[in-house]
Amino acid sequence: MFAWQTTDLTYLDRLLCSLGWFNYGFGRLYTSPSKTTMNRTELIAYLAIPMPSNEPFEHGTDRSRTALYATLEELCGLSSQLPLELYDYGTHSPIIGLVDHADIDTKLRKWFRPNTLDCCDFVSFAIEVDFSDDIYTDAEGNKLPIGAHRCAIQHMFLKRISDVLVCSNLCRVGSIELRESVVLQDGQVQEYTELPRMDSWALQRAVELSLEIGWPELKTLPFPQVWEWVNQQDCLLEGFERGPTGRALAAFSRLFEPGSQDEAMELVWAMVGIEALYVHGKVSVTEQVREKVQCFLGRQDAYKKRIVEMYEFRSRFMHGDLDFPPLYLMGDAAKPFERYQDRQIEAVNLGVAILAASLQELIHRNWAGVDFSYTPLDPGFSTR
Repeated sequence: MFAWQTTDLTYLDRLLCSLGWFNYGFGRLYTSPSKTTMNRTELIAYLAIPMPSNEPFEHGTDRSRTALYATLEELCGLSSQLPLELYDYGTHSPIIGLVDHADIDTKLRKWFRPNTLDCCDFVSFAIEVDFSDDIYTDAEGNKLPIGAHRCAIQHMFLKRISDVLVCSNLCRVGSIELRESVVLQDGQVQEYTELPRMDSWALQRAVELSLEIGWPELKTLPFPQVWEWVNQQDCLLEGFERGPTGRALAAFSRLFEPGSQDEAMELVWAMVGIEALYVHGKVSVTEQVREKVQCFLGRQDAYKKRIVEMYEFRSRFMHGDLDFPPLYLMGDAAKPFERYQDRQIEAVNLGVAILAASLQELIHRNWAGVDFSYTPLDPGFSTR
């Protein structure tokens, strides 16, 4: 078992370790001492933003497309104003813009697949970062290679763009997805480097449910408000060692993982986020969620039973008490499967809606989290 020379690893240390810039057992890979130099790296990320997954099911309302274009317009309006923290490399505000359709053929055709070019809008994020090569040195003055700094800056930049996309879906739930991305650093395409793809289908279904039953309310929030809240919560989007709200936000971000509509995992992540916010201890989890959610998001009587049904489905599924389809399913029109799928989607939609609405309400109130205490309705009440 190898040991680090330092016991206090910074965020940059951990990132360089994950990227292979640590020499196991010997600490960082340093170069020899030399005169301090200033360096610059330029990054541009092109994002392929598809039309909303939910659009074909909206029967001509264009609700999802309207939300998408409102989000893109707001992000582009924050060009050169949106602060992205890159830790030791400072805070930088990227130039954000829509790629003109006339430029797609000349700039992007060689990097993106034809079907992506035909069905997506393209957004670019671009920054220039100046940095000193002596940001990190050891006791003898040895420095990290310039390549290590460039690699770290690139990954921090991509992490922040991913954070921006997640936060955009807290401004307008389910408004933006990501199909593909290409990253250029100092004019060179970075092979095998791209942002995690994002599918907002689960969130778009949650919006439809909220509109159908009138609960929970899903708001429209300005992006600067969301971004400020996230960044004032001590790097809340990092997700590790950040408390219940950090875990809930991390779970929310996992709802975008693309796949063949894996509703089972969508339900798991939604419930993880909800319970991180509302549940303390292991007693009466369903009752805790049912009562606390209504206290925070507003009471609703007509569909109160749905929360119980959501938990009943989750419990039976997780404990192996429900039949579910294998990897390759034949006969998906069978009545038992249709009943299973309907119940599963109903549970997912409600869980996602509750999680999204809860995070929005925290942002709206500028609260770091929620805690509940109980008092008797009658001060003179006695248990005797």
